[in-house]
Amino acid sequence: MKIMKKDMKPNQQVTTFFALESMQLRKSKKNDNFLVLGLYDKTGKINGYLWHEPVEMAATIKERTIVKVRGIVTMVNGSLTINVGRIRTAEKREVDMGDFLDTVPGGINLWYGRLLKVVGNIGDISCKRLAQAVLDDSCFVDFFMTAPGGIRIQHHCVGGLLEHTVSFMELSAQFADRHPGLIDRDLIQVGAS
Repeated sequence: MKIMKKDMKPNQQVTTFFALESMQLRKSKKNDNFLVLGLYDKTGKINGYLWHEPVEMAATIKERTIVKVRGIVTMVNGSLTINVGRIRTAEKREVDMGDFLDTVPGGINLWYGRLLKVVGNIGDISCKRLAQAVLDDSCFVDFFMTAPGGIRIQHHCVGGLLEHTVSFMELSAQFADRHPGLIDRDLIQVGAS
């Protein structure tokens, strides 16, 4: 079960998931290695400190992935931190991306419905078959519906890529309608997808 950063308290033992934004191998004053972990979820950022086998652990995890962390929450200079006892890369089935990013405004189902409507309005049979072939690939659709469309500025939410794609398909249809005979409406919509 995911414990959000905002719900953590000092001296709390936690086992939870975070996005690993950064990690740095450092040396203590006693010349011991330790790993500083930049962790976050959609409620905030928190630093983690790993003292046990930091060099080995740095070789097994990667930045910009989701990790499972077990440790004790502490307060250092007025900020919460985690003394990490164990860390590993999370398995896909363990992760809900909604814990790390907000969901697209209106929800994924709204945008998926709009996508189906746009594809349903494609008249050219070859264009429609191409678009439908993509939608028939359930593995692709599962990823596509939840992927963010960007990292920080635009469509940086769960379902952001879906929102971006549908918006461009709709805009391309409007553009084609304003220039009849110049632009093939169906072709530009499928190209925008």
